[in-house]
Amino acid sequence: MKKSLLLILLTLLLAAPLTIHAESVRVDVGQLRYTVDTDTNTAELYGPVSEDEVIHDLVIPDYIDYNDTQIPVTSIRDYAFYRCSGFTGSLTIGDSVTTIGDSAFSGCTGFTGWLTIGNSVTTIGDRAFYRCYNFDGALTLGNSVTTIGDYAFESCYKFRGSLIIGNSVTTIGDHAFSHCYSFGGSLTIGKSVTTIGDYAFNYCTGLSGSLDISDSVTTIGDCAFYKCESLTGSLTIGDSVTTIGEAAFMYCKGFTGPLTIGPSVTLVKDHAFRACTGISSLEIKSANLKIGAKAFADMTALQSITCSSITPPECVYSEDNNIIFSNYDIPLYVPAKAVEEYKTATEWEKFKNIEAINVPATSIALNITEVELGYEETVQLVATVMPDDATDKSVTWASADEAVATVDENGLVTAVAKGTTTITATTVDGLTAECIVTVKASSGVDGIYGDGVSVTANGGVITVSGAGVKVVRVMTTDGKLVFTAHGDCKGNVVPGIYIVAVGEAVVKVVAY
Repeated sequence: MKKSLLLILLTLLLAAPLTIHAESVRVDVGQLRYTVDTDTNTAELYGPVSEDEVIHDLVIPDYIDYNDTQIPVTSIRDYAFYRCSGFTGSLTIGDSVTTIGDSAFSGCTGFTGWLTIGNSVTTIGDRAFYRCYNFDGALTLGNSVTTIGDYAFESCYKFRGSLIIGNSVTTIGDHAFSHCYSFGGSLTIGKSVTTIGDYAFNYCTGLSGSLDISDSVTTIGDCAFYKCESLTGSLTIGDSVTTIGEAAFMYCKGFTGPLTIGPSVTLVKDHAFRACTGISSLEIKSANLKIGAKAFADMTALQSITCSSITPPECVYSEDNNIIFSNYDIPLYVPAKAVEEYKTATEWEKFKNIEAINVPATSIALNITEVELGYEETVQLVATVMPDDATDKSVTWASADEAVATVDENGLVTAVAKGTTTITATTVDGLTAECIVTVKASSGVDGIYGDGVSVTANGGVITVSGAGVKVVRVMTTDGKLVFTAHGDCKGNVVPGIYIVAVGEAVVKVVAY
């Protein structure tokens, strides 16, 4: 039985394909040790030849020579120089390196000067430069880096100048730049970053200027910008962010102006913006939002809050904190149809002044834009103001020439005299719509009476004929006498409406 099993096993082994693995060879060059992969012809920096090595101005080369062949150095091993306290001076990383491993230089406290991560590097591992706190120049990150690992530069607190996270980076790890408090310029976060990890820039108290978090970011971690109190000006949060972590911007006192929580945000955790004492207004656009305890507490400059959601955002208290905001005397603006619901919703009911949001008009249109009328004819103009929920849809009406046509407060137009005028409707927001009104000339004969009496008005002249010996009186519509005569007569008048009395007979005429 045992022999049979051995024969079967031997047969399987002979039938299996033979795989030859590439050889990894250790190579020492000067004070550094490398591992060469003879299959890919690439080298990984393993570390110092001896833990006791003392190196000043460490240079990681682009290539090493092995068997008369130049082998590119493409990676730095995890823990390669972990706590190598004997290294001093500058660190130069070759242009072939693509990966800097976890804790590769962690605790190398002797490095000084600038640190440049070249354009070949794509990955900076966790704790890669953790507590390399004597780098005292600028940090330059190459334009191929995609991942900055957790704690990658934590407590490198002497780095100076601005910090630019390039457009190639997608992930900024937890604590990546935590306690790098000597950065003294602006912070630029590239437009490909999707995740800003917990404590990523925690206590980067020297970073200054405004902060723009692009539309690519979906998550801002807990304490991501905690106590970045020198950041000033506006804070812009992109339209793809869904989660703003606990205390993410707590004590960022330098931000000023409005703060908008976009429609994509579903969760604002406890203390997220607490003590952002420069923010003047808060607009919440999200229709499906949960807000944690004290998320917007102690924002002493806050003057108003606007919530565009008909459903009040859910406010969740903690065991120790049963508030979200601090000042409930400021106005809270909500959709008109939701005012009563906010007055009974958790946390929102504390606000003393809940008002409907002012929705401005965006357009106005008239039912008629051009019309022709005869004397004393009328037409009703109707203005349509959009959107439907505009707060004030009222309009005012005006005629450019009331001697031609008038318009009342309801948009009713009345023809007065021959000519053309423009009727304008204006919203309270200053939007306008117009209708061109043309009044036609009449025949000039308003009345022909028995006994051969006629009254005509042509070319600014009123003519009465067939009056005999009767008294003729021509008056304005308000009773003011223009001229009088006995029998047939003519009189020059300015354009307008006149009352002509011939004896006991009275007629109204329009003079053009």
